[in-house]
Amino acid sequence: MLLRIRNAFRAPQFQYPALAVVLGIVVSLAYLPGLAGPFVLDDIPNLVQNSALVPPTLTFETIKQAALSGISGALGRPLAMVSFALNAYYAGGLQSALPFKVTNLIIHLVNALLVYALCRLLQHRLPARFQQNNGWMPLAVAAAWALHPMQLTAVLYSVQRMTSLSALFVLVGLIIFTHARARYAEAPSRGLLIMGGGLALGLILGCAVKENAILILVYAGVIELTMFDRTALSKRARVLLGGFYTGTLLVPVLIGALAIALEPSLVTADYAGRDFTLTQRLLTQMRVLWYYLGLLFAPRLGAFGLHHDDMVVSTSIIDPWQTLPSLTGMIVIAAVSWLARGRFPALALAGLWFLGGHAMESSIIALEIAYEHRNYLPSVGFIFGAVSVLGSCAAHTHYRRWVQAGVVLWIASLGLVTWLRAGTWSSDEQLIVTTARHHPESAKSQAMLAELLAIRYHKHDLALERYAYASQLAPTEPGYLIERVKIACSGAGATSRRAPTGAALLTRIPDARANSSGNGPDRSEVTPMPPGSLLSPDLPPVIWNRITNQLRSGPISAFTIRALVSTTDRATETVGTCRMLAPEFAKWHHAVIQNTRTNARWHRAAIFSLFELTFELGDYPGALAAADAGLRTTPGSMDYGLMRADALIVLKRLDEAERLLTQLGNRAASHDHAESISVLRTKIDTQRKQSSPRRRESTG
Repeated sequence: MLLRIRNAFRAPQFQYPALAVVLGIVVSLAYLPGLAGPFVLDDIPNLVQNSALVPPTLTFETIKQAALSGISGALGRPLAMVSFALNAYYAGGLQSALPFKVTNLIIHLVNALLVYALCRLLQHRLPARFQQNNGWMPLAVAAAWALHPMQLTAVLYSVQRMTSLSALFVLVGLIIFTHARARYAEAPSRGLLIMGGGLALGLILGCAVKENAILILVYAGVIELTMFDRTALSKRARVLLGGFYTGTLLVPVLIGALAIALEPSLVTADYAGRDFTLTQRLLTQMRVLWYYLGLLFAPRLGAFGLHHDDMVVSTSIIDPWQTLPSLTGMIVIAAVSWLARGRFPALALAGLWFLGGHAMESSIIALEIAYEHRNYLPSVGFIFGAVSVLGSCAAHTHYRRWVQAGVVLWIASLGLVTWLRAGTWSSDEQLIVTTARHHPESAKSQAMLAELLAIRYHKHDLALERYAYASQLAPTEPGYLIERVKIACSGAGATSRRAPTGAALLTRIPDARANSSGNGPDRSEVTPMPPGSLLSPDLPPVIWNRITNQLRSGPISAFTIRALVSTTDRATETVGTCRMLAPEFAKWHHAVIQNTRTNARWHRAAIFSLFELTFELGDYPGALAAADAGLRTTPGSMDYGLMRADALIVLKRLDEAERLLTQLGNRAASHDHAESISVLRTKIDTQRKQSSPRRRESTG
């Protein structure tokens, strides 16, 4: 009886589901240490500060508001935002990141099953030598992919659900496509319909989560080139297939190329906010891709991190010297992959899938230089290729069990690194200190540590050093200097360097005075400044000049705007030096507004912040000027119009304000705008009632 039960569970219909359950448990355990971690970085503006994601009830209107509340991507990523809103609704709010991370983990587990299903379909297209006794290969690919530490940010970084959920729809679409393509010869017309439906499903739903889902078309093309033989098809079938790929691949590429040729600013405009050029980015990406491959096949715990701005930008093909070999190596990978399509399709798919998967985020788009989550789907190709080669070796040697044991050991080591890395995500303090320690030359990592030191532990002298160090690492980023000013003007005197009780992690932070290259920040730039010293006429103007000049003509980043906007809160919520610096803060806002490199989003944020700063401090003419600056760039803006009306009211220009509100009322398209107009009309009525008694008294 026991023997029959054992043999039954060895059957594929029981064996693989059981192994899938085991894999799910193992992956969950690997991520368990980090599930209770907090929201971090982009989670804050996208989720925590987004009131539309906490609907009181689930109605069409609240779901619509959540869907349209996205601030990322060209499309706003509505489906991702709806998923976050559902998370928040059923979790009772955004107090904890746990429900979001658990949902991300579930999506990741589903994706692992989809990777398994896709790899099974692809394995059946391989030559016989790759299939013999290798039924374990798809499961090994799925396990290695799911447990790889490179995928961690797509799970534990809440907002990166945009990556994993988009990948889910892409994988579903590719599975439908591949299944239909395998049966295309039997019924070409029906096959094309299902293939197109699968790609359309993955494209539409995927792009509603994240725009890089458009790469489903590239992945489909790679599968066609490497896994299917078109010579055996009838002439009609080949013509139909050619027309299908012309419409799904060639035409979109030509349309995109034509759009960029006719309007280059579609690509070049965003580089105004970067400290690298288009050419420099393309050259640097050659090294970045090799860096990704290094993490993929030899994952080192210290090489991972939230930020990779410590990667030196390539300024030419020979500077740094690794640029030329990296470019040559990528060309070799592309050429070998192309030539291997016939005899070694798994290797061909590995290279072309990886390169195709980075065709957006590692090409001409002005994104940050490197992020690990960009490898979430591109990593599938090389893992599939590596396991296929190992499986082929195992099937044709006497060491089959040894090879399989080696694969299992490799997968286990990936899970161990993921578990160790997940532990650093258990708290924001652990994550920040670990990131700063592993990436001492990352300005963003050092700035995160400075913020932790200043806000949580009030170690203002250490924070000043960190920000000074960060500003040296990133000399074109004025935000770090602005943060130093904020700390200094808030009454941050000299404090003890001894870490506070219970903050054991702070004793292991890297020294800002000596980075890995042996250099450190200029000591004149990191000397703690006592309260009020920024107002001293004896203070060298280097910091003020750097901030003003960079804000006026340099690149403006998200960090710059965050630091600038926070000066409004500091000046309006405190009494003392920061409030005295309000005129200087206003000048900084004007510099950003006048900077031709400021994009529309940051320009709008600077105007809103300037209006709030001047209005709260009683500089109503300045508030009116801020509203007018917005209307000059966007004449029909309801928001700028409401700001102008508000300023006119407090300046006692009531008739002018009323005429403006009448004009705005005729164009109000949302409930919020109509409500704001009603509030401002009430303010006008109140002003008139208050002025009427005074007018009668003066007449009497």
